[in-house]
This record gives sequence, structure tokens and C-alpha cells, in this order.
Amino acid sequence: MWQRRCEIYFMNMVGMGFQHTSGFFSDRMKPVQEWGEECVKYAHKFLGLLEQHLQDNDYIAGDEFSVADITAFVTVDFARVIRMKLLDEHVNLKAWYGRISARESAKA
Repeated sequence: MWQRRCEIYFMNMVGMGFQHTSGFFSDRMKPVQEWGEECVKYAHKFLGLLEQHLQDNDYIAGDEFSVADITAFVTVDFARVIRMKLLDEHVNLKAWYGRISARESAKA
């Protein structure tokens, strides 16, 4: 369930935000700026949900590292291309991001 949430409500929204606001795809589609901006808002809203969830959990989908953590982690990194980043109020997300970043597999 958490993997799908991270994929649909975060990764897809960031992707649509990029696709419709960056201009990168303007040679192969008609971007809709307003739609891209709405998608970014939805992605920010999902970060709020993750922030609350991580208040009581070290990882997104349970007590151990999972594909949900991978999906969210790479999406946080990719979101930088649309100038979306973790905010100061995302204390739990930043702690989670630090745990994931410290993993050997995240350093490659």
C-alpha cells in the first residue's frame, strides 16, 4: 500500500510537475503549466502525509527498509529539478532521508 502511495501520489506528481512546467517536453507534447503546478501542490501535500507517518515510524512501509523507501528517496532527489525540496518543518522526513542516505546502497 505504501509503495503505491509513494508511486502514485508522490513520484507521479513530481514527474507530471516536471513534464508540464520544465519545458523539457515541449517538443513532443503540449505542456499545461497549470496542471504541472497542481501536481507539485499534490506532491507537497503528500510530503505532509509522510511527515506525519514518519513521526512514529523509521521507515515508510514498516519496521524495515523497503521499496517504498526507495521510491520516496529517489523522488525526493528528482524533485530538485522542479525546485521542490524538503522544508525545515519536515523534521521527520529529513531524519528518514538521513537514514536512507547513510545506507551503503544509497552512496553509489
